[in-house]
Amino acid sequence: MPERRSRSLLADTVRLVYTENTGGFLSLGANLPPALRTGVFTIATAVLLLRDGRVRRARALERLARGRARAVRGAAVRRTGSTVRCAAASSTS
Repeated sequence: MPERRSRSLLADTVRLVYTENTGGFLSLGANLPPALRTGVFTIATAVLLLRDGRVRRARALERLARGRARAVRGAAVRRTGSTVRCAAASSTS
C-alpha cells in the first residue's frame, strides 16, 4: 500500500491510510537519530530482558535450594524422630 497513501472503501465509509510510526509506543523516540533509536529500542531492550532473565533464574535457584533444605530437614526429622533446630534459633532462646 505504500505506493498509494490512502484507499477508500464502501463509499468512503472505511478509509485505509498508510502511516509510519518511526518511534516506539506513541511515537516515543521518533525525533532521535536512527542509530540512537536502534540502540535504545533494540540493544537496551535486549540488555533489560537478559537481566530480567538472570534475576528470575537466580530466584528460581534460590527457591530450589530452600526446597532442598526443607527436604533434608524433613528427612532428618523422620530418621531421628525429633525436630532439627538451627544454631541461630537455639542461641536466641
